[in-house]
Amino acid sequence: MITFENFSFTYPNSSAGLNDINLSIEKGEFVVLCGQSGCGKTTLSRCINGLILETNEVDLSGKCQIGENILGDSPFKEFTKLVGSVFQNPRTQFFTNTVADELVFTSENLGLPADLIRDRFNETVSLFDLTHLLKRDMFSLSGGEKQLVACAAAFIHRPPIFVFDEPTSNLDTLAIAKLKKALSTLKNKGCTIIVSEHRLAYLTDLADRFIIMDNGTIDTIMSTKAILALTEKQRETLALRHTSYHNIYLDTSSVPKKNNYLKPLIGTNLTCSYKRKKDCLNISEIVFDRGCVTTLVGPNGAGKTTLAKTLTGLKKLTTGNYRYDDHVLKKRKLNQLSAMVMQDVQLQLFFESVQKELTFQVNDDMLVTSIADLFDLTDLLLQHPSSLSGGQMQRVALATAFLSDKEIIVLDEPTSGLDWLHMAQVAHAINQLKETGKVVILITHDLELLSLTTDKVISLDHGKVVNTTTLTPQTFETIKKYYL
Repeated sequence: MITFENFSFTYPNSSAGLNDINLSIEKGEFVVLCGQSGCGKTTLSRCINGLILETNEVDLSGKCQIGENILGDSPFKEFTKLVGSVFQNPRTQFFTNTVADELVFTSENLGLPADLIRDRFNETVSLFDLTHLLKRDMFSLSGGEKQLVACAAAFIHRPPIFVFDEPTSNLDTLAIAKLKKALSTLKNKGCTIIVSEHRLAYLTDLADRFIIMDNGTIDTIMSTKAILALTEKQRETLALRHTSYHNIYLDTSSVPKKNNYLKPLIGTNLTCSYKRKKDCLNISEIVFDRGCVTTLVGPNGAGKTTLAKTLTGLKKLTTGNYRYDDHVLKKRKLNQLSAMVMQDVQLQLFFESVQKELTFQVNDDMLVTSIADLFDLTDLLLQHPSSLSGGQMQRVALATAFLSDKEIIVLDEPTSGLDWLHMAQVAHAINQLKETGKVVILITHDLELLSLTTDKVISLDHGKVVNTTTLTPQTFETIKKYYL
């Protein structure tokens, strides 16, 4: 059904792309694309759904055939009928204002009968548990909710091929379970599924093959049995995430640098509302110690990002305040003291090169060189940020936050697009921040990152703190059960 023969592809003014790809994916096969950030996974996915020629003037050679359609010869609308897509950044694929309208948008544009659209709509809403979101404005959704809606919108018109690019990057464990159920349903219906993903544990009982890419080429192709048999050293050498949550354990080597003479950041009687959603936050007290990593966890829409925005002065509290060194911090002061890496890092990259992003706040060339090396950005300094992969953009945004040297650092899903190698580098950098005595706050569904960095876990649900836990090997095992 999908065939690449000696296929090569180059972006304009760049050597990055694909090089001599030879690959066949059969009808009904479930394939996972994995490898380091920037290795070509997204580019290969965009060849399969035909989007690569719609957004780029490119140089290609060889053959890429999807069904009866050949990339470069067949019109794009033929690829739309064949392939349903979920992008790395779902915000870029929305066309309507409400969830209900978004779900039926593609089906209506393909001219499907109204009765068929209605039946598929009801089935999809049930499968993805979206009833409570149907009337919501698309841009009021959390990052995880947007991702879930994008998955459902791709599913609803039932194309024979599905391409998912990092579909779980912002999803909580319950949403991942729903996605996995949907993927299983698609597989049982005989659909061909291609998932570009760093998080592999939820896919090992679904996938037929794992295609490991490196620098625009196919490095190796492994069966599920073979990938599960990899040793820890082999897995890390291939920059792959864990293939089973059972194998993730708490790293106890990084000890919190809590200093009792430095008073924590304390939020008291915090409430916050949006226009159409009241009481997004309702927290009597929350404490963030200096010199330790506090991780906010909870389901999508629990209020984690809203809390982060109030912490960094990006969102005004309705009531309550934050105290730091016995001073009440107003919105403007919070903004001055803090740096935040957002879920959608494209919104905070402004300059025409990675180097200018890094040097905007800092005049110390040695420091910039050191941070660029820490985040593996040295070879990317002259590139435009928009030409980078999602994972590479994340590393640029993280580097700028570290260079800011602010007292409060908030990282919202900082490793959602990162392979094992770069995730471990980010974890190391976070632990270095901790040692300087800063307030470091993570928001993550990433159990691997949590295991390498976190000292305290605060669980949120419906805008409230439901539990606060100091992380120990015993409490980590309890948290891990939610992922199994």
